[in-house]
Amino acid sequence: MSVISLILLLSAVQTPGVVVDPVEVDSRPVIRSAEDKTRGKELQTLEEPHSTNGLSVDHRIFDFGLVYSQNPLTHHFTLTNTSEREIQIIEIKSDCGCTASILDTDVLKPGESATLKTVMTPELLEGKVNKNITVTSDLPGPRNWLEISLRAEFASVLRLEPAHLYFKNVNFGESATENVVIHPVAGSEIQVTGVEVIEGNLDLSLTPVYADSDLETAESGSIPKSSKVVRWNLSLKLPENTPAGKVHALVKIKSDSDLQPEISFPVYGIVRSQVSVVPTQCYFGTLNPGETKEKSIRIEKTGDPTLDTPTIQCEIPNLECAIETKEPGRLYILKVSLHVPINHQGRLSGELIVLTNDPAQQEIRLPVFGYTPAVRIENSEDSDGVKL
Repeated sequence: MSVISLILLLSAVQTPGVVVDPVEVDSRPVIRSAEDKTRGKELQTLEEPHSTNGLSVDHRIFDFGLVYSQNPLTHHFTLTNTSEREIQIIEIKSDCGCTASILDTDVLKPGESATLKTVMTPELLEGKVNKNITVTSDLPGPRNWLEISLRAEFASVLRLEPAHLYFKNVNFGESATENVVIHPVAGSEIQVTGVEVIEGNLDLSLTPVYADSDLETAESGSIPKSSKVVRWNLSLKLPENTPAGKVHALVKIKSDSDLQPEISFPVYGIVRSQVSVVPTQCYFGTLNPGETKEKSIRIEKTGDPTLDTPTIQCEIPNLECAIETKEPGRLYILKVSLHVPINHQGRLSGELIVLTNDPAQQEIRLPVFGYTPAVRIENSEDSDGVKL
């Protein structure tokens, strides 16, 4: 038995309606109605069994309907060998949006079936999704593949503005603040009950905004007569001690909705050090056996010229490194020289590690890669007809 699997990403647009319990789906999952039930649709298998050149699937398209959930949605397809020969599933791939794997076996005798498990994981709160999975077999001929589709329409009781949060232009040692406005969907009375960071390092502050008032605080004596919250302002602060490099955090919003008691959204960003390395990778391109290639990498510090000569660590065979000082404390050039062995074929990869005395970025890793095409040796004959 072998397992073929594949991982994809998910994208979306917006709409509310009916929710599907996030459970494994073998036929028709349980549906719960939202207030706007008339706009919803039930889950459905949209087609009869489909086959191509000896490999069939019990249904080609499955629609999860409207989903108020960020949990994975699972559905099983059944693949059957309808030919008179043994079939092997040799590849499963997709454009994006789910994972897919064979649960039983990827070798099917005539008449045998295998289960294809698919899992769709939403990464955005709202939107229509239509993703395709291609199953390829070793059957002869051009039509040795099946295309299977998963559909869903994700919805949320709360709408975030902006829907994507990214901290930009943040220097090491500085704090930064971004804001998100949280709106209940039109016509609902949903209330936000709390927020928390479940991954990463952020300081959060949630402020209600009341109807018919510009007041954004709930201080004693300042609450308007209506006391109806129409939205919430969520402030997210990146602390001064955030390390240089990529920022990734996950924030959870809790509400009093039975339909969707909590939602989470990711936060991204980059904290820049005063030390920059350009380019950020060392790519040698196509490599020819026996040749030597050289690259130059610029290591520079802004602000006070306090950067000591960097130290370079490298364990890649046939790669030599040397540091040239251009401006002491401020600018250095890393010279990288690669000698390609005569017998080398295929991909070359590894990394250089640049060690600095900068507290914000003491270690900088640079990927190193290149490729030597395989050399095809064909038989030839001498003048007497003897193969060489």
